[in-house]
Amino acid sequence: MTARFDPARALGFAGLGLIAALVGALAGVEPKLAITAAIGSAFVLIVFVDLAAGLAFFGFFSFLELLALGSALSVGKLGGVLLLLGWLAYVLSNPDAKNDFLSTYPGISAVLAAFLTWIALSSTWAESSGEVKSTLWRYALNAVLLLIVFSAIRTRKQLLWVLGGFLAGATAAGLYGLFVAQAVVPLGAEGRLTGTNLDPNELAAVLVAGMAMSVGIAANVKDPVLRMASIGAGGFCFLAAMLTGSRGGLVAIACMLVTAVVFGGRWRGRLTLLAVAVALVGGVYATTFAPSTVRERFTQTAGASPETEGRITLWRVAQRMVEAHPLEGVGAGNFQISSKHYVLEPGSLPRSDEVFEGNKVTHNTYLQTAAELGLVGLALFLTLIFFSLWCMARAARLYRRARDAPAEALARSLLVAMVGLLAADFFITQMFSKQLWLMLGLGPAVLAIAKRRTAETLGRGEPAR
Repeated sequence: MTARFDPARALGFAGLGLIAALVGALAGVEPKLAITAAIGSAFVLIVFVDLAAGLAFFGFFSFLELLALGSALSVGKLGGVLLLLGWLAYVLSNPDAKNDFLSTYPGISAVLAAFLTWIALSSTWAESSGEVKSTLWRYALNAVLLLIVFSAIRTRKQLLWVLGGFLAGATAAGLYGLFVAQAVVPLGAEGRLTGTNLDPNELAAVLVAGMAMSVGIAANVKDPVLRMASIGAGGFCFLAAMLTGSRGGLVAIACMLVTAVVFGGRWRGRLTLLAVAVALVGGVYATTFAPSTVRERFTQTAGASPETEGRITLWRVAQRMVEAHPLEGVGAGNFQISSKHYVLEPGSLPRSDEVFEGNKVTHNTYLQTAAELGLVGLALFLTLIFFSLWCMARAARLYRRARDAPAEALARSLLVAMVGLLAADFFITQMFSKQLWLMLGLGPAVLAIAKRRTAETLGRGEPAR
């Protein structure tokens, strides 16, 4: 029987052939551009075939900021735009998916809308309204990620895909720093490991989150090879985090270990032993095996180094902004522009040159949010954060009722990872971090999965506790 000709299918194959030809031609002109185009083309296919798989790949490629199209567009940004288009196609083709997050969580949706509205309103009092517009666009793209995550992740398997992509991305960033970035910034020069974005503190933040995620993943995969790979990746994330020499990373690990013990549930005893072991290994490395420059960083008192003095200066400037404009702030994206007005005020600034040299940020996510958006904007931002944490804690309790220990461990590991990332954000400015907003979206998603799991268990008449 002769196969029928399908014009749509033929057109699709022709399109793929054309894309392949263009990428091949581009490789001869600009290899980096061709790599980005090839990744983008593959990502388009994945996103439009399976949104959850596309989100998992986005979680991985969000770490590859090194691959860039010029100075404005990177693989991470390109992936975000393509993921948004894929989600819009998913929503338009699935009537049940329309307004899914908005109808399930109307209260937090109102908070999210109020947060974006407040950012837009800040243009009326900001020194630069243009900065507000660009900042609003960045916030809006990240906010949509919450909706995308909720639509994409419907099952525990899909959740594991996304977490696996995150863990693989964090591991790849650490491996890049260990084997590639040393050619740019040698590890022996400052004794600090750098990642794909060449920032040790930001690398430490995602590595700390990866440590906790690896435990949850290992508890939910049956394949022993995948389980060992997850455990190995978590161990590597810990070692790489120590190699960054980031004091913020150390604080994040400590907060994460305390959270793991406090919210450990049925595993509290074992987690206490694990926390002690991690603390001992970290302490021995920091005081004995770390390069001398890293040991000095860990033992320096506040203000003893130019880097610390610079951070203190920027914190004080941000504090002055909050005191001058407590409710509204100086306007979204206006910290760098307005900071010079808060230098010549009573009180010493150890490194006032930090304000005038370069495009400096506060090195504190929450303080910069308060300085730019005031206490109103900070309250809205923190509401989104605490809601996600509450969702993770609630999901763990529901899984405990359903007697689903692996899923409970997964929910608790998400909570611990989130706390670690948030603690690290006290020392870096990451309001626009794709990893942060991805994890914020995981809270509502895992709670929705847990509710369905509990309903199924109770519907079968199984005992719950």
